[in-house]
Amino acid sequence: MTSFQLTSPIVQAGIYIQQQLRSAGGAVSVSAIISAAKHVPACQDLDFVGAGLVAEKLGWNAFGRSDDYKLRFAESLYAIFTSHEFAPSWLNAAVLGRRYVEEKLDSVNQRQLLNAAGLLGNESEATQRWWAMLANFVRAQQLVEADASEYWLQCEQYSLLRENETLKNSPYSAQIVSIDDALLGYDIKSFRSTDNGFIPHFVEVKSCVREAIPRFFLSRNEWRFAVNHRDQWQLDFYLGESQVPFVLTFDQLEPMVPVNTECSRWQSVELLLEVSTLSR
Repeated sequence: MTSFQLTSPIVQAGIYIQQQLRSAGGAVSVSAIISAAKHVPACQDLDFVGAGLVAEKLGWNAFGRSDDYKLRFAESLYAIFTSHEFAPSWLNAAVLGRRYVEEKLDSVNQRQLLNAAGLLGNESEATQRWWAMLANFVRAQQLVEADASEYWLQCEQYSLLRENETLKNSPYSAQIVSIDDALLGYDIKSFRSTDNGFIPHFVEVKSCVREAIPRFFLSRNEWRFAVNHRDQWQLDFYLGESQVPFVLTFDQLEPMVPVNTECSRWQSVELLLEVSTLSR
């Protein structure tokens, strides 16, 4: 549907109809809801025709149902963007991070959609989860393993809390950076106190749900960053459902990482950890 352009009034109309259908328990028709909406001042600018085109392909359940309006809007966008019929032109950039998506937004309307859902200029946990889910969807479509599972997202938050606890008596705070740029080579920017004041400290977060096989994948880009910041870098590795990571320094991880040769260069490596030798 190349001629179709998703707009905020379309999404708002779909959310409105979805709410009314739920409130009525299915006892009222969509046409009756639209007819009644003509007399509701707040509905005058909504695009019910456009919402109907979306629902024709995806159903009215494509429009979000959370109690919070911005969450409903974000849920709607996720369902629409990940459909074959309405996938935006910038979708594949989601695997690289939000900054790269913003660079590819080719209209004010596209930016308005993401802003209306609170997905730009917002660092909330819900926003981070939305972008990570979208990146995972694209990776799955491209047959690339999705590193950011629901558990991994939780682990990122655990590490963020740990870093901010370390910094609680300082003027600094830690921040998750991977939401905006997945190519930086690390997930969290924090700080450490030194004799010369506070300096940046970088945290890479990895997780493995299966306790029997403690492993994770490390990309060449992530390792290159670690090599360049070896004294200001750590890897937080979460295993099973633990909220406390094994913390590995560069020196601890280096012996496990393969070395390039003249004939070959690695791009991604699976590392298996002997956790009995590590401390939390």
